[in-house]
Amino acid sequence: MSQPAAFSEFETKLKYARSGKGLHDREVVCGPLLNYRYMDNNQWHGSVLLVTSSDGDLATLGPALLLHRSVLMGVGDTNYSETASGTRVQGYLLHYDGSRSFWRFDLSINMDSIASRWEYIIEGVNFLHRTRCLPSSFVIPSYNESMRIMFYSCNGWCDDADKGEWNHLSLWKDVLRQHGERAFHVMIGGGDQIYSDGVYTSGPLLEWTQVKDPEERLEYQCTPQLYRDIEAWYLDNYIQWYSTEPFASALCQIPSLNIWDDHDIIDGFGSYNTKTMECSVFKVIGAVAHKYYMLFQHHLPPWEHNSVAEPQYVLGPKPGPYIHAPSHSIFTKLGARIAFLGVDARTERTREQTNYRETYDRLFARVNMELDMATRSDQPIKHLILLFGIPLAYPPLTWVENAFTGSAGRSFQRLSDRLNIGKNTINKFDGAIELLDDLNDHYTSAAHQDERRHIIEQIQCICARHSVRATILSGDVHLAAVGRFFSSHKQRNVPPMEEDFRFMNNIISSAIVNQPPPLAMARLIAQADKIRNLNAETEESLFKVFRSDSKNNSDSDYNEKDEKEQSGGGGGTTVAMPQRNYTIITENSPNSQGRDEGIKKISYRQFFARRGNRPLHFGEANAGQRHIAASAQHGMGNEGSLDVCICVEVNHRNRDGRTRGFGFSIPALECRGTA
Repeated sequence: MSQPAAFSEFETKLKYARSGKGLHDREVVCGPLLNYRYMDNNQWHGSVLLVTSSDGDLATLGPALLLHRSVLMGVGDTNYSETASGTRVQGYLLHYDGSRSFWRFDLSINMDSIASRWEYIIEGVNFLHRTRCLPSSFVIPSYNESMRIMFYSCNGWCDDADKGEWNHLSLWKDVLRQHGERAFHVMIGGGDQIYSDGVYTSGPLLEWTQVKDPEERLEYQCTPQLYRDIEAWYLDNYIQWYSTEPFASALCQIPSLNIWDDHDIIDGFGSYNTKTMECSVFKVIGAVAHKYYMLFQHHLPPWEHNSVAEPQYVLGPKPGPYIHAPSHSIFTKLGARIAFLGVDARTERTREQTNYRETYDRLFARVNMELDMATRSDQPIKHLILLFGIPLAYPPLTWVENAFTGSAGRSFQRLSDRLNIGKNTINKFDGAIELLDDLNDHYTSAAHQDERRHIIEQIQCICARHSVRATILSGDVHLAAVGRFFSSHKQRNVPPMEEDFRFMNNIISSAIVNQPPPLAMARLIAQADKIRNLNAETEESLFKVFRSDSKNNSDSDYNEKDEKEQSGGGGGTTVAMPQRNYTIITENSPNSQGRDEGIKKISYRQFFARRGNRPLHFGEANAGQRHIAASAQHGMGNEGSLDVCICVEVNHRNRDGRTRGFGFSIPALECRGTA
């Protein structure tokens, strides 16, 4: 009689996990959190973070992660066959603070000629939630393919939005639905992955914000006890938010790649006056927020203890003015033909600058070096995706900025202070009008215009030199839009967009959780949008991407009345959509069989529209709900372009999180000239 086959190590640990039994009594309070780090020599590198409770004794041996491979068999990533291979990864202690232990597991996986799914479980711990005991899985592409990207920002609430009808994370349900149908390989967080404003609205800094005298508030000293309270608040805030479903399920299944913005620290950090930014309390806020940003979002120890140099990071030349650590920008490949540059535009920020000029020199030198190396290889980079948390191609609101900083704004501040009016219109830090820190943050503000021009011109030089198409990702503004830079029509020989190295899109996708602004703000943006000159060779404007699914008119504007009925009153314009959203980006791989693009002609209305508003190439023709990038054929082409689908929430009162897609495509660049 034959003996039954013995359980594999993975199956044995899985049996323990499903029974709810733990092998040890170490309790998990957050995680697992999965990050993507970098690629080299057809090897994928990532990490998993786990946070456990501690009884006060420093643990010497950490838990272990068991990694098990399944081979994908179809394009939809749903059919796969299991293999017997498995790997044990020992966790190591990343950080210990007496009550919590942070464990990191480094994953290095050889990429194959086909996409592969990997399952993992963690032994030696007890999970508080039974579902966390079950295996998590993620997908990496083949070495011949680029990553399928999900991009989001503004993942939380401010201004008491969590107390109303927006108090749910329904769009993360849609993200997981999309991921289940066709896996995302990376999830890019564009800033405000967590909101920390509660530290002063209800947390340990509430007493400080209630100090009426501005000078007394500036001189307020952060005691050792207050420092500990602030640390405990930021830690608990991360643990709670990163354990909230369905966001937590996405964090353990889709590898993350993050760059922070102000709400990861505190609202407007870096854009207040110098006295406010240099006061005792703000110094502590910056230090503590940076510590937990490094731990939870990058799986790195606090900067003062970090001696490990990882190849994906491009560090600033010196510490930031208000955070005693260098900026941590990221350059990494997103598969075969896409490169990524995420710019840390918060660590070095002041009212007058976003980043040091030396930082830009380092960033663009790194990009040029990497693209040169790729060109000499058998896989040149065709698309460069850049992440700037705040939009670069966005209508300037300088008249609002001037009004807030002028005599009218100062009069309103004095009146508000004397009569105690205008609640929530005056910020609690420096007494300025609340919206002013947001306006000061914008690259289109008066203080940042020269810096913005320098950034765009440097990117254009990179595109011309390497024949690579640049696309910018941004968030922050709580609505969706698409800005565009392109060669000025006043030039003698205007190239087609496929050959125009100045043509680049700025995809603005915000917010996935926070409450969007009212329709009036979208109308203000639409009215402020004009064809503007960046310089003598480059123009810019927003793109009319939010078009309805009208069968009678291929160029119909978004039907505001119908949209209000479907979305619960939000509405939108053709260039700005104030609804919660996220974005999917997929390369139309040259290895694909291709598809029928379905574009025979564009409408007369589009053809004769103003240059800045009409489609500039066939990938923008009939953009919106009817575009192929918003259909099941998304990413199924083979001409090397990027399909973009902005997924907009249908009705925020319906908590199933259903979205409608608005699509367009971005062509690869075949550059024929120089910058």
